[in-house]
Amino acid sequence: MNKKILFIDSGVGAISIVNAVRELEPRIDCLVFIDNKNAPFGNKSNKFLNKVCLKNIKTLLLRYDIGLIVLACNTLTVSSVHYLRDKLDIPIVGTEPNVKINDDALALCTEYTAKFCPLLKKHSNIQILPMPNLATLIDANLSDLNEVKPYLAKMLGPYKQYDNIILGCTHYNFIKKQLSAVFKKDLIWIENKYGVAKRVIQLIDDNFIGEPNVKLILSKPDSDFEKNLIKFIQ
Repeated sequence: MNKKILFIDSGVGAISIVNAVRELEPRIDCLVFIDNKNAPFGNKSNKFLNKVCLKNIKTLLLRYDIGLIVLACNTLTVSSVHYLRDKLDIPIVGTEPNVKINDDALALCTEYTAKFCPLLKKHSNIQILPMPNLATLIDANLSDLNEVKPYLAKMLGPYKQYDNIILGCTHYNFIKKQLSAVFKKDLIWIENKYGVAKRVIQLIDDNFIGEPNVKLILSKPDSDFEKNLIKFIQ
């Protein structure tokens, strides 16, 4: 039996990374752990995220043959990637904002990422904008993402001069259409999902290749949320 790749996030954002990896290599077995019990991650402490994430991973390792872990969440990466690498022997891929742009850019991210991400703070051309509770709002409206537009309009009103948008939360990969509608123009997306996907492909070998599969596990049972999540799997 082939090894599984474990993807971890608080919600739908993980699926954007799963889809990007499967575009490059569909013959992989993906285990997607959605910690909706502790969502959102963006307003949690470093200590809490470290403890909960390590506990969840250790529980999953007892049940599944996991060969690679992907923190499919910018917040969780900023908070816990170094801690988890010290505690675990399994390779871990993080998800960090893509900052490879020389022009002015607006970085949309969670409160935690906005406050603690060193990559974003190094670049004077990047305006960092925390979006409190946007990830939660996205997860709550997966059946109609247009419901997030009033929130976006309220938050982004003073920033419509920007053309380059850094998607600093994996959830935001699914609201490009709504962001463009609020900005009333085509936007240039500065994404991280393809870079993460390429790194995953570099780290796997034939032991990971087999029957394609995506298995969702929620930390708190929620059949409606799970059904909506499944619709985003490509």
